[in-house]
Amino acid sequence: MDNLLTKRSNRHFSKMMKYMKFIFNDHFVLVLVFLLGAIAVYYRSFLDTLAVGNLLGKLIVMIVLSLIPMFGSLKTLLEPADMLFLLPKEKQMNHYLNQAFIRSLILPCIVEVLIIGLLMPLIVVSTNGQLFHFVFYVIATWSMKTSYLLMEKHHLYQVRKYKSIQFIVTSLIIFALMLFVSPFIGITAILLPILLIKILPKTDKLDWEYAVLVEQKRMHGIYKFISLFTDVPEIISPVKRRKYFDFILQKIGKKHQNTYFYLFMHSFIRGSEYSGLVFRLSGIGGLFIFFIGQELPTLLIGMLFIYLIGFQLIPLYTQFDYMILTRLYPVNSVMKRKSMEKLVNSLLFFSATIFYLIGVISLKTPLAALFIAVYALEIVLFTKVYLKMRIKKMEN
Repeated sequence: MDNLLTKRSNRHFSKMMKYMKFIFNDHFVLVLVFLLGAIAVYYRSFLDTLAVGNLLGKLIVMIVLSLIPMFGSLKTLLEPADMLFLLPKEKQMNHYLNQAFIRSLILPCIVEVLIIGLLMPLIVVSTNGQLFHFVFYVIATWSMKTSYLLMEKHHLYQVRKYKSIQFIVTSLIIFALMLFVSPFIGITAILLPILLIKILPKTDKLDWEYAVLVEQKRMHGIYKFISLFTDVPEIISPVKRRKYFDFILQKIGKKHQNTYFYLFMHSFIRGSEYSGLVFRLSGIGGLFIFFIGQELPTLLIGMLFIYLIGFQLIPLYTQFDYMILTRLYPVNSVMKRKSMEKLVNSLLFFSATIFYLIGVISLKTPLAALFIAVYALEIVLFTKVYLKMRIKKMEN
């Protein structure tokens, strides 16, 4: 069973590494650097506004520390065929899951150390604490992560399933003790969740269907994130009717010159891949703009998200190339390219308008009125220069 888990882990790691080169491309790294820079500037200014012992800072730290142990699930790598072929090995599955539990702890624990390191300035200011308390918070989050993965492992058997809300409440209580009372008092309570899970009723009967379903949902979440950056064969985006958007398609009309524009818009509206991408990135960008509250970082964040949205829409150009009928359309490539430019231009102006309105509300300065002009210039350059260049490269 150890060999089976090792082989599957190596195969999974190799597949993820292939996708990583598409995620961390030059464009995304550039956007990420600017985003981190803007967040760092905002974080620094936020710390300067806080007084020692500030309640808001404590609440932010308490909520973040309570939620981060829930990110990163138990990685079992079980497959549907295992319900049949591994059934004779059911008694050995506990050892398999224990090894999977250990492997699942490594990456989340590293991430938690980095997050706590970033939160330490806020913790020191809010609690008037010391930097060496970093060790206590690391131990606490590691213990909560261990208890969370133990709870997930417990759920894979035919026993009572406990809701995540119970875990969140326990985490809030423990971190509230650490922040509002003392790290030394809170650290004594971290073993309580682990002990409670250890004394829960156990059985050797694995809930195979549930275990496979949980792993499929976990992988679906990973593939859904990767699909924001590249095509993922393992994920199939659902198609929804969305009748309330029919007026857009009716306005376009089924005209010869709008053939591809109609197809592109139809795919965008009724598919979840690109529409979800635009709305999610617009929402995230809008939140950054709203909370930063400074002119130049706000403008740069808006420009970066407009570029990121446009860049992610480019693969839509080849969405219908696999269809034989599209090759029979009496529509030349110039009309197809113009339709793509028109679609990207419309969607980017939609996002730019959202960023502009949020910027005007959050900044409350006349300078924000100039943002829409800068956004418009960026969109024109993107669609008329960069998009044309990328389409020519794709056609060649």
